[in-house]
Amino acid sequence: MLNFDYLKEIPELAQLHRLCDLCEQRQYTEPDSSAINARKALEWLVKAIYEMKNVELPERTDLYRLTTSPVFTDFIADPVLMRAVNWIRITGNHAPMNLTRSLAAMLSLRFSTCITL
Repeated sequence: MLNFDYLKEIPELAQLHRLCDLCEQRQYTEPDSSAINARKALEWLVKAIYEMKNVELPERTDLYRLTTSPVFTDFIADPVLMRAVNWIRITGNHAPMNLTRSLAAMLSLRFSTCITL
């Protein structure tokens, strides 16, 4: 059983499961892909939090603005988890440019686990 298998039982979380599953499966063989999928999963979760809090997303925004907004930071209210969010965002941003090291990508997977729990 993989870390994110519990998500596949919930139809509304199918897309999140797919992203987390890809992230976990590729952590050793394709660390850049793993980091990109971790970032995509983070973005999915951040948008879900905004939706849950009934806050309309601006038409044009980015993940940095969404994760540094009081709407998000007050909801998370945990500096360790916020550092993990920032790490995933940065690692995922750098992965397409081949600036990611394997260790960084694997660490992003570890932090993404914390976010989905």
